[in-house]
Amino acid sequence: MPVYKNEEKGNWYASFYYTDWMGKRKKKKKEEKDYREFTYERLPKRLQELEERGVFFRIPEAEVNIEKDNNSGRHKVTIQPFVANAKIYYTVDGHKADQTATLYSGPFLAPITGEGQEHLTLKYIIETPKGRTGNEFSVPIQ
Repeated sequence: MPVYKNEEKGNWYASFYYTDWMGKRKKKKKEEKDYREFTYERLPKRLQELEERGVFFRIPEAEVNIEKDNNSGRHKVTIQPFVANAKIYYTVDGHKADQTATLYSGPFLAPITGEGQEHLTLKYIIETPKGRTGNEFSVPIQ
């Protein structure tokens, strides 16, 4: 569920469409709850609890931020998993991400691509503390 920031009030909210019992499409906005706190604090703790109990769950895609570094002109890539104490293995060269790929240790600057070259794609997997891996995720670096 996407989370948005209300700049006037300074709080976060969720907005989504649903079909009511009459078949009409309606928009719902939830502002009462702190979705940012849920996403970054409570969710990682709950997923860690499930992991410790041996409960199978789908490993969610991480939050990936890609921003232009003004000093170097390169893209700065930050990856934040929602599973506490998880490892992230990634590639940017088009190869499949697995446990032999680069271990993420913090934000990094992506290589520069030349004129006429294809854009880079970040591919990554998330490994839980007990060694389970999720699907490979891909994000274009542009």
